[in-house]
Order: sequence, then structure tokens, then C-alpha cells
Amino acid sequence: MKMTCVRSNITQLVDRLEADGLVRRVEDPEDRRAVRAVVTALGKERHAAGVRQVEKVQAEFAKTVSGTDRSALERVLSALR
Repeated sequence: MKMTCVRSNITQLVDRLEADGLVRRVEDPEDRRAVRAVVTALGKERHAAGVRQVEKVQAEFAKTVSGTDRSALERVLSALR
């Protein structure tokens, strides 16, 4: 994944993720100047739980939108891209 952020912002984000046990820092075997963030088992569990929640919300929302409303919503969302 490519992100557009200043390095200090990424460092702070990784610091927080590491403090929460969601990632750990490891040395890059190909570049000794670099450090990589690796997702931990807990991080993978939390990600999967988040995906399930998003899917649940999407399914519930889809139940409330009729065919005509869905078409209108799709047009509006497509225009926002």
C-alpha cells in the first residue's frame, strides 16, 4: 500500500499500533537502514473483526434501500469519485 504522509506522521501511527500490539517493527533483510512494520496475530484478528463489522453494516444498509433508491444512490456515489 502506498500512502502520502510525512514520515513523522507514519512514525507516530506505527508507534501507536505497536503500543497496542497490532504491529511489530522488524529489520529489513535487504536494507539495514530500513525498518518494516509487520502485522501481529492480534492485528490480523482486529482487522478481520473490522471487516466483519463493515460487511454487517453494509448488509443492513442494503436491506433498507429499494431498487429505485439503490440506483439513485449508485449514481450519486459514482459522481463523488
